[in-house]
Amino acid sequence: MPIVRAGWYQYSGGVQYQDGRDRDWDPLFARWPKWSESFIYSLSQLRDGIAYTSNITAPWVEVRWQPVARVSLRTMLQRLGDHAGRTELLTPSAIGTLLIAEVKFQAMDRLSGHFLFERMWYDDGHPIIEADDYVWMRAELQYRWSDILVQ
Repeated sequence: MPIVRAGWYQYSGGVQYQDGRDRDWDPLFARWPKWSESFIYSLSQLRDGIAYTSNITAPWVEVRWQPVARVSLRTMLQRLGDHAGRTELLTPSAIGTLLIAEVKFQAMDRLSGHFLFERMWYDDGHPIIEADDYVWMRAELQYRWSDILVQ
């Protein structure tokens, strides 16, 4: 039976002191591309480097389903926004919409893999990111030779 989940990712960012100095926040633990392996490269236009996910907001909905014992499916839709320089929590500058679809499988005891598909639609007129919509895919096949490390 499919499982539907929804949530909201909110990544903090730097703020300004009253005297005008910036207090930057270095998002060490937000650099892991857990929620999108492709969008992190677009962030280099927003911040100081790849995967600096500060001041990003992303409400999302996800559907997970395991149709058979060795196959699982996941689809996630995120609406990405940029909060840099904004004070209103619910009105970020829109970046775009990201669709993620993933199929994981266990073919045999030692053979597994997955196929990942990501599709990004950028909103027109975003003040910082100037990029075309894209499709990003990755396939992985893994064979485990021995169970020595698993024990």
